[in-house]
Amino acid sequence: MTKPARQRPSATSDVGRRLQPSVEGLMPGASPTTPTDPPVQPSAALSTTPADQEEDVKESFSTRVPRSTLAAAKAAVMATAGQPGGCRSLADLITQAVNSKVAELERQFNDGRPFPHPGAFRTGRPLGS
Repeated sequence: MTKPARQRPSATSDVGRRLQPSVEGLMPGASPTTPTDPPVQPSAALSTTPADQEEDVKESFSTRVPRSTLAAAKAAVMATAGQPGGCRSLADLITQAVNSKVAELERQFNDGRPFPHPGAFRTGRPLGS
């Protein structure tokens, strides 16, 4: 048994009419967005400079932590994900924890000012080990 040959819909078929998108409002009773709506202007508070955009870009990294630390972090995320002030993801928890610790180190060792950019990390064993 052979498969029938596939054919493109012809100009006279109703496939094009059946596949037309329909625009629905996000809120009940709200009018749908149309191309004639004025463009949305970015907020003055949001900077669009490349340096500011680069700061907020998320970057992946890996590290090794004790298994118990990872388990506790995952449990904390699962327990607080839906709570006000909780962490929605493991990345969120890690970001908050790192930011908090960096701020503490800046207060303790650098009069509350950000540390200068260190350049590249050295490889090998940690300093002081």
